[in-house]
Amino acid sequence: MKHLLIGAAAIALLTGCNKTDKPSNIGEVELSDVTVRTGNAANAAEALAAMSLTDSASGVLSFASKDVSGANATFTDLTLSGEEAVKVGSLVFEGLDMTDGKASFGKLSISDITISDEDAAEGEMKLANIELVNPSPELSAWMASALNGQPTDFPSVENVLFDSWSISGLTGQFTEHDTVGAFGLDKIEIRDMKDMKAARAQISGISLDVDDEDGPVKVNLGSMTMTNVDAKFVKAIQENAGDEEALMAAIMDVAYDNPMDPGYDSFNLDDLSIAAAGVTFAMPSLVAGV
Repeated sequence: MKHLLIGAAAIALLTGCNKTDKPSNIGEVELSDVTVRTGNAANAAEALAAMSLTDSASGVLSFASKDVSGANATFTDLTLSGEEAVKVGSLVFEGLDMTDGKASFGKLSISDITISDEDAAEGEMKLANIELVNPSPELSAWMASALNGQPTDFPSVENVLFDSWSISGLTGQFTEHDTVGAFGLDKIEIRDMKDMKAARAQISGISLDVDDEDGPVKVNLGSMTMTNVDAKFVKAIQENAGDEEALMAAIMDVAYDNPMDPGYDSFNLDDLSIAAAGVTFAMPSLVAGV
């Protein structure tokens, strides 16, 4: 909770260092029209084989059913090898193809994800959906290597390209020592990632409700949006998407790296409230530009 309290104050301080004369269109950015790549049906079987998805349990995934139609494939009731606590309702590929001898795809959708602790009392996390649209060949190949059980190094930042990446419907409960809590996150979306920048990164609907020996803690955030975001922010968001406290801490760490060049063009925050240890902090709205 300390990171969240410090992070909220840091947002105000950091953006306060920027220009005070703001244009009326601050925060607006032109996003590309997203059309999922169609792929090549003739290469679909080879692409699935490269990801060890021809048969159940041939790679890291086991599944109850598989349906291939043209360049699209749908898998249902999946489990991850060696991770019985992870359950996935469906995995869908659109636009399957082979690029430079490696599997590629136009869109990846993973739905109805449940992650349970071995001790059910310790908590459970659920995710409604994860989507990745039109990733670069390097990013597709990395994903394929993770699925076939022979993961390669994550692509260098200049090769991390996509039209859209999002997660939605994150909820969870946890129990740790004398602390009981619940959290939620409506959506994280990153758009038009190219040239080591994302046109827009948006986090919406964060909630955290914790009760421990020091008293209750409640955190809510309506939305936080940044435009023309440096890749270092994107990396921080992606690596900490499942942990609200770590997410805020990572974003603040990146911003502190160089306050005079924070790594974005505009920053919009709406409906932030924090109540902890007898202290209440509220910020209905904050808009800043660089």
